[in-house]
Amino acid sequence: MVLSLGLVGCGKKSVPAANTNQDVNQAVNQDVNTNIATTTAATSTAEMDTSNWKTYRNEEYGFEVMYPGDWFLDKCSIGSASTLLMMADVSIKCNGNFNDAKISIEKVNNNYDWQPRLKDYQKDNIIIDGNKFIKVSGDLPYEDPEGNVIPNTWVRIIDMSIQIPGKNIYIVLRFHRGYGNIGLPQLENDIKVYNDLVKSFRFIK
Repeated sequence: MVLSLGLVGCGKKSVPAANTNQDVNQAVNQDVNTNIATTTAATSTAEMDTSNWKTYRNEEYGFEVMYPGDWFLDKCSIGSASTLLMMADVSIKCNGNFNDAKISIEKVNNNYDWQPRLKDYQKDNIIIDGNKFIKVSGDLPYEDPEGNVIPNTWVRIIDMSIQIPGKNIYIVLRFHRGYGNIGLPQLENDIKVYNDLVKSFRFIK
């Protein structure tokens, strides 16, 4: 949870309309379904060109995942959770400035729960291409670097966690992005990218 505090400050400082958060949650979660047997209809792969995507491969934990070829990667480690990688469409730094990081790959020693902190919290069990994920989503209040909450501004959090076979270790594919009303189209597009990234996850031998 120490890591999550470092992510709260990410995002834009624009202020959305009062009902923006509710509308976005409805749009984002409309395709969330427990025990999805296939993701063909549930994701936007058919609409997105992934031909130039690259592959991140982790031999230690035995998995790989694809990501957009023009994105930047940076390795970080902060707090009680180990961040294996940060992914963003602009260059990021590992000095605690995560405002540009949209996706991180993290390792935790047990599955955890955001429920006490998230607004519009939702938790589902999802099957994607045979992989069983736990999906947690919702919004964190946006805070400035001094810890002051900015009203009606949120950080979208989506965690897809999957247990490494035979170990009490989870890999978490985390989406986190601050948004305001003028940033909603970009938020929705980023979530489409995230969905395709998650679908590409696979264990390796």
